[in-house]
Order: sequence, then C-alpha cells, then structure tokens
Amino acid sequence: MTLTPWLFEALTTLLIGFSGIGLGVLVGWRHPLLLASMAILVSATIRVVTVFGVWTFGVFSWQTESWWIVSIIVAVFGGVAGIIRARREYLQSLGLFAALGTLSLMVKYVFQVGERHHRDSSSTVETALLIFQNELDPTLWGPEEKRGLAYPLMLALGPDPRMLSVLTPLIFFSLLAISWWVARGFLRDRIPLRWQVTAGIVVLGFSVTVPIFRVAITYLNSHTLMALALIAMAGAHLVAERDGKVSLPTAAMMVAGSLIGSTARVEGIVFVAVVLALIVSGQSVRTANGRGGVFLAVTVSGTSLSLWLHLIGSSVPDDFGVPLWLVALGTVLAATLVVMPLLDRIRWVFFPLAGTIIAVFIIRVALAADNPLTPFMGLFNNVVRGYGGWGVAALALAASLVLLGWRAHSTEYRKLAALLVVLIFSALFAKLFDGGGFGGGFGRDSFYDSANRMWLHTLGVAMSAMVLGFAEFLDTWSKQRASRRLGKDSADYTANTAHMSKDSQS
Repeated sequence: MTLTPWLFEALTTLLIGFSGIGLGVLVGWRHPLLLASMAILVSATIRVVTVFGVWTFGVFSWQTESWWIVSIIVAVFGGVAGIIRARREYLQSLGLFAALGTLSLMVKYVFQVGERHHRDSSSTVETALLIFQNELDPTLWGPEEKRGLAYPLMLALGPDPRMLSVLTPLIFFSLLAISWWVARGFLRDRIPLRWQVTAGIVVLGFSVTVPIFRVAITYLNSHTLMALALIAMAGAHLVAERDGKVSLPTAAMMVAGSLIGSTARVEGIVFVAVVLALIVSGQSVRTANGRGGVFLAVTVSGTSLSLWLHLIGSSVPDDFGVPLWLVALGTVLAATLVVMPLLDRIRWVFFPLAGTIIAVFIIRVALAADNPLTPFMGLFNNVVRGYGGWGVAALALAASLVLLGWRAHSTEYRKLAALLVVLIFSALFAKLFDGGGFGGGFGRDSFYDSANRMWLHTLGVAMSAMVLGFAEFLDTWSKQRASRRLGKDSADYTANTAHMSKDSQS
C-alpha cells in the first residue's frame, strides 16, 4: 500500500516525536517544552549514529531501515519509561510536539509555502534524494561536505522520491520553542509573567519583520538545525551552572548538540568549539560527572566530524594538509586536558581565549588588505544596507545590547550576550576557511553569501538573550517606577500631614 505524501510525512513526524521524546525521558529531561523542542535534534542524532554504523560496516542498503528500527525501539522503551516515571510530562510533551508537527504540516500542505530557491538548496536536495535516499555508497558518489550530513540525511526520510518537506519548518518551530524554554527557565522565579510574555512578544514580533527570519522557516539549508544544536548546548550549560553540576540531562543536551552541530555543516565545528569553550570555562565542570559529561561532549565534536569526512572520502583534509586521524586524536587529547582538575583555577580563561583567537585572526586578515575596511564592505552592505535580508536587525541588536546595559542584568543574560557576540564574529572566522584554503575574505554583499547566512546559526542564542534582557529591563523599569510613585505618595502624605498640623495649631 502506497501512502499519500502528507500521510507518510505525518507518520514519520510522529515517529520523530515518539522516539525523540522517549529518549529524552530516558536521559532525564522532564520539562514538556524541552522534550518537545529537542525531539527533532534527538531524532537527527539517532539518524547520524545509525548511518555511521551502517556505513562503517558497508551495509549501505540499511541507511533508512536502521533509523526506523532504532527509532521504533527507542519510542517503545521511552514510552514505557514515560508512562511509569513521568506520565504527565510525557503526555504534555507529546501534545506540544503534535502542535509543532501539525503546524509544520500545515505550512507545507495547507498553506503550501514553497522553499527558497538557491544553488546550495539544490545541492542539498540532490544529496538527500540521489545519494542518501537511494542508499548509495558515499565514497563513490561523494556528497558535498558544505551541504552537511545531518540535514540531508533527515530530508532523505521523505516518501520516495520526495524529501521530508515538513522537516525544515519543524526545525524552525522547535528552535523558537527551545529558545523560549531557555529564557523562561531563568525568568520564572524572578520576573513577573507579564514581563516575560511582553518581552517574548516584542522579540518575536520584531523578528517576523526581518526578511531572512521569514525565509528561514522553509529555507532548504541546515542553518536552523545548526542554531538548534548551539542553543541546546548553551542552555544546558546555563542550567548546569545554575545547579552547580553537569548532570545526565544537561550532559545529554551538550552531547547531542555537539554531534549535530559538528555534522550539520562542515564549518559547524568552529561554532561548536566556541560553545564548548564557554562550557569548559564553567564551574559546573568540577565534579566527576561534570568532567565525564564535558569530556564526552568535546570528544564527540571532532571525532564525529572526522568520521563523517572519512566515511564519504572527503578531500577537505587534503586541502588543509591535516589528516583526519590527527583531528580525532587531537580532539580526544584536548577533551582530556580541559577537564583536568589541574586547570580548575584557570578554566575561566577558555572562553575569553576563544574570542581573542577569533578576533586576532579577523584583525590580521583586515590589516593584510590594502584598506583594512575593504574586507568588511560586503558585510556592511548585507547588515546595514539590506542586501543580506537582515533589514535593521543588526542595528537593532547592537542598539539593544548597548541600551540594555550589562551590570544590571543576570549572569545568564550576560553569558548569552557574550556568546552571541563571539558567535557573530565566528561566522567571519569560519568564512576564512571557505574555498579550500585560509584567509579568502569575509564574503560578498548578497543574501546567498555563506557568511551572511551563517549568522542564522546565532538565531536561538540571540532570541533567548533578548527575551532575557528585555524582560529584566521591563521588570527593573517597573520597580523603579513604582518606587518613584511610592516616594511621591509618601512625600505628598508628609506634606499634607504637616499642613493639617499647622492648621490645627492655628
């Protein structure tokens, strides 16, 4: 029996939800919104891991079947655990994911919103349908590294010979959901709900006016999947720092984000490394579980990238003269080093060091040009003059960061804001590796320039940071206003009392 495309996609989405939420329950996630928004990331993790397995053993015909089998097993065991351990949260998360999935299906099959056309998108679809869906040997057919691995693999889960069209909006809506979960988690006990909701509406309302934000809903590229991985890692770090330890639930988020971030795009390792630098700078690493969880998250980043490039027979290592075994070994050694107790006193330096290294390389390339401003002109046109589809988002973000201030805000806001700034410049650093060498430049003035689109990787971090910042600002403003009003009322009362006393004496 052949299912209609929308029904096949609905069933596939249903399995993504059951398996993703089920595995989330098994690793200890309990918040319904977290479980629902992480389901697609977990399902992508299952997809990448199973494909790595079948490629390693050369059974290419099992690329898709292995995901279905493992996902069904995980869904069953996770469902049993959910009913026994956390029935309410499990059922609520299924309901929330059903809403995300239904909305995504409506985008494609009811409103029939088409995809943004671009050469990169065509290459992604080609990889998904011609190579991955047909379960071909990747070493013979050579899928393009720049299109990533995790995203085309998920697209290939669609009904033959169609891509899984519901995937892209589902990733986008999951990104919005987890961004709200991160912000709300650090506002819930401090800021009144009205200011949380107001901040969320302001940030989302402004975002909708940005052209590239609207395009991202159905843009066939892995940028939003990358953004989902990064905000999952950052959110896990903030929770671990608040709790004073890296637990199994937070470690699982870090590992999943690291795996998908390192395989979503070939330059994703740069962004993952920046977030990992923030993670290893934290105090929560100083426990046995923390060291183990962070070691695994760091190890997964470079080893998964190395395994991916090895299994497809990539020429990228030759282009840069770095053997893949050295990348994998270096990652394991680095992971061992950064979790050592010997570095606990100075581990705060890792994140500033990462930002400094990125800044030094960017400045070096700029100074090497005839005019230091020349390499940045394309970026200026993209973010200020509107060529890149960002509208006034860059100016609004810069103004918000300045006007919101620094000292009056929570540690979580300051960390997200600092991470956001470093990630923005990380796109320029990653662009230097484009073209098979290093130092090619920071891109051209066009929506389709890769550096311009790489800023979409920061979307989740930016939205969480701005919701936190504006909610805290509104709460402070409200309290100051109430204090001034109370002071004025007290002064009026004192004056009236004195006046009445004087009249009585007369």
